[in-house]
Amino acid sequence: TEIERVQAGNIDTDRLQLLLEAADGGDSQCAGGFNPFGRQPLSDECVAYLEVSSRALTKFSQTVAQVYVAGDAFSMPAGPVSVVLGAEYRGFEFDFDPGSGAGPISGFNAANPNSGTNSFEDIFGEALIPLAGDDAAFGAVDLSLGYRVSRSEFRDGITGATGGSNDPAYKLELSWEPLDYARLRASYQHSVRAPNFGELFGGGSGAPQYFDPCSITGVRRSGPDATEMRALCAATGVASPDAYVQTPGTQASVTTTGNTDLDPESADTFTVGAVFQSPVSNRWLDRFQGTVDYWRIDISSPILAPGVNQLIAECYNYYGTNPTYDVNNDSCTGVVRFGGDILGVNYVNDPNGNFPGVNGGSQQASGIDIALGWGFDPEWFGAPSWTGSVTTSLMLTHLLEWKQQDLETLPELDFAGTVSFFGEGLGTSFPEWKAVWNTRWSLEHVDLDLRAQYIASMDNRASVIFPGETSFTGTDAVWYWDAAATWDVTENASIRFGVNNLFDEQPPEYAPNVQSGTDPSLYDVVGRRVFGQFTMRY
Repeated sequence: TEIERVQAGNIDTDRLQLLLEAADGGDSQCAGGFNPFGRQPLSDECVAYLEVSSRALTKFSQTVAQVYVAGDAFSMPAGPVSVVLGAEYRGFEFDFDPGSGAGPISGFNAANPNSGTNSFEDIFGEALIPLAGDDAAFGAVDLSLGYRVSRSEFRDGITGATGGSNDPAYKLELSWEPLDYARLRASYQHSVRAPNFGELFGGGSGAPQYFDPCSITGVRRSGPDATEMRALCAATGVASPDAYVQTPGTQASVTTTGNTDLDPESADTFTVGAVFQSPVSNRWLDRFQGTVDYWRIDISSPILAPGVNQLIAECYNYYGTNPTYDVNNDSCTGVVRFGGDILGVNYVNDPNGNFPGVNGGSQQASGIDIALGWGFDPEWFGAPSWTGSVTTSLMLTHLLEWKQQDLETLPELDFAGTVSFFGEGLGTSFPEWKAVWNTRWSLEHVDLDLRAQYIASMDNRASVIFPGETSFTGTDAVWYWDAAATWDVTENASIRFGVNNLFDEQPPEYAPNVQSGTDPSLYDVVGRRVFGQFTMRY
């Protein structure tokens, strides 16, 4: 795969600096020079002088090969033991050339060239063992075992650094059917994930939104430690601590680097649940069925870079880790200000201020998943037979916890029930309740579909990172309704029409959250839309 990205119309920061510093106003560089005061037009020559195109080329290739053998190995009293044995190879090559993006372009962070290779050699096996058959007094019992050994190797194409690891992954799954209408299941899995290219070699940069505790609008500036807070704000670079108000929408830059000393991260997953159907046989309950599962995932030594806001909060003692409001606290020494607003956060142990990815902290999540299904025929209520049948299903997830600790020196924070803001990452809003309800009415040649999606209300993620602050707003619960109809014109052709977001539900906005003002990875930012589809099978 080759991806070439070209973006025109950007400004060469170095040339802009030359124009600003020129004694003749820049006229020696281009006709008319540049007058930064007021709205002054630029000559075509100066536009051409300042303009730069950003070009980046990414090349990525992968080679995957797998061989396996499967079948019944031998028989036990309860039945045959089925096994799978195999081996797999996965090889990856990556090369990134930032082109002019390696230089200073206004509005962009400079990118570095990046390349490397990575490969995995796996041997795996899995067995399904029947411990008891259907004729057993206590019901059928099946045991599934799996094991995989993965050897990884990598090479940095820039520095030549090499490394790798040997990591086992395994699982145990137990299934028990004590009743004809119920099956219990439980599983334990230990999995590993080796660091990827970006984590090993690349790194990156960003400018997430931040909250500034030194703004006089903050709770801590007038709290019981207001004197200590004022002194620390002045010591960390706030020129006028008694009058400083954070500029709305400000962002703090942070740069991360690859780390070839990273170890794989490991996860332990435990699930327990049941699959069931109605124990009563009649037309009203025959179609009732469902599943209930509890799950828990613990990731140890995850590969993380510390969040900018957590470092700021740690500096200003939101977690009780800097009780003396010491300016020499590691997080405080990394805060870079210019008169007031924070420009960025640096890593004090790196001469360039860059944060390396590290194996530290922890991640932990748990929840309950419920799925229910049922159906009926309108004819049971006296409708004619051509009215067909109705099926309905509900999928519900209740998030119990989503805890994360970025570094061992930072506290563990529970983000369950919080909505993410700009810079915290897409897909990191975690409502405590989510549900999808689907209903289909099937007629002779027509299917009518109705779908409802529910997302529970959430607090702003910033209220967890900065406990005690009251200026953050969250979101209310949201419902989305979709409707569609499918007409089978012939056995091989169908037409489908529908409306998504039927009632044009607008995405909730909350603050602080710059740019979109919402989470576009969770909420519908498009609004009502109509679609049509024609399908032919042959």
